[in-house]
Amino acid sequence: VAIFVINLLFKLYHNGCRALWYDEIISLKNTFLDFGHIKHESEWDANPPFYYYLLWIWTKMFGVSEPGLRSMSAFFSALSACFIYLTAARLSNHLQALVITILFSLHPLLFYYSQEARGYSVVIFLISVLLYFLFLFLHTNQTGYLIGIGLLNFLLIYTHYLTFPVIVFICIYLCFQVRRNIVQVLLLVWAMPLA
Repeated sequence: VAIFVINLLFKLYHNGCRALWYDEIISLKNTFLDFGHIKHESEWDANPPFYYYLLWIWTKMFGVSEPGLRSMSAFFSALSACFIYLTAARLSNHLQALVITILFSLHPLLFYYSQEARGYSVVIFLISVLLYFLFLFLHTNQTGYLIGIGLLNFLLIYTHYLTFPVIVFICIYLCFQVRRNIVQVLLLVWAMPLA
C-alpha cells in the first residue's frame, strides 16, 4: 500500500501543468465517442482500442481535464511499481526489491509516460503483472496462471501492437522452461491472444 500511495502521489505531482499535445488530444477525442464506437475509431489509429476503453471509463469518473486524463497513467504506473516490488521480492530479498522499485519509480522515461494520457503506462502495468504470473506459474506449475498469462497477452496486443515481441519472448521462454505438454502451453499462451 505504501509503495502504491507514494508512487501515485509522486506521479500526480504537476501532472496537469502542461497542455495536452496531439496524441493526448486523440486520446481525449476518443473519450467523447459512444463506448461501442471506440473500436471503429481505433481502426484508423495505430493503436488497438483497449486503452481507449479504459480511458473512456476513467473520464466518466475523473473528468476530461489534463490532470483527470493523465491521472489514469499515474494510477497504472503506481500499480506497476507494486507488481515490480512483489516479483522482485520473490526473486531476491525485500531490500533489493525496494531498490528495484525505487529505480523504476525514478526512471525518467517511465516517469514521463506516467504523466501522459497515452497507453504506455497500461502496457507497463500489463507486462509487470504478466511477469508476476509467469514467476508464479514457474514455481507452482498451476494451469490457472497460464490462462492468466494468455489473457494478459491478449490485453497487451489489444492495447498496443508493439507488445507482440513480448508475447513471442514469453512463448519461447515457456517452451524451454516447461517440461510438460508444449501444445497446451502454446494454446493457452499464444493462440488465445491471436483468437
